[in-house]
Amino acid sequence: MEHKNLILDLLEDVSTLKKIIGQHEMEITSLKNSINYLSVGLEQSNLNEHSEENDGSGKTRVSTLKSIIYCIEKFNLILKDVPNAKVRKTRRAENCDVIINTPNNVIQIRVFTSKSYSNDHAGGWHRISKSKVSDINVFIIEFKDNYSAFILTKDELIDLMSHKLKDSLDLYHFYFNIKNDANGKLLLTEERDGIVSASDFFENWTLINNFIN
Repeated sequence: MEHKNLILDLLEDVSTLKKIIGQHEMEITSLKNSINYLSVGLEQSNLNEHSEENDGSGKTRVSTLKSIIYCIEKFNLILKDVPNAKVRKTRRAENCDVIINTPNNVIQIRVFTSKSYSNDHAGGWHRISKSKVSDINVFIIEFKDNYSAFILTKDELIDLMSHKLKDSLDLYHFYFNIKNDANGKLLLTEERDGIVSASDFFENWTLINNFIN
């Protein structure tokens, strides 16, 4: 009889233990769901943080997030042999899109993205304020799922701005174009306030070397 009671007590304890475990499993599941929700929210927040309508063509809003990742990959490739160089995406409070840390320097980078306003060639329409100018400024044009870039230092961009007119919102407009002339010669220009050559800025990713040497 004592053995039977003992077995019944053990079964009751096992049943109670299962209930406790079940409650904890529910709590763990709820916690996992909360973590997933927060992760999705953070990802969306980061997406919104780096999303802005840089072209004025009336096209769909362009997210700069993919462009930022593209730039990070480009700079990582160039800096792969530089000891302790780190390239990372930033948060809003850091007032830029990408930061490169090296043992001797911290380089801030702005990324401006535009879908091509032309269906015939890569032509971007970027609008920026002077307060957005950073150490390095990358103007990305998305054309037929491909990226092209014009890359300027702070001094180069400010010099280019000095020949431009601001709009009523204190924004400067840039029309970077990549096209061929009648003879097939590649033309790299900025054409918003008069046509100027932009060939020195085109795909100039190695510009970063001037900041770390």
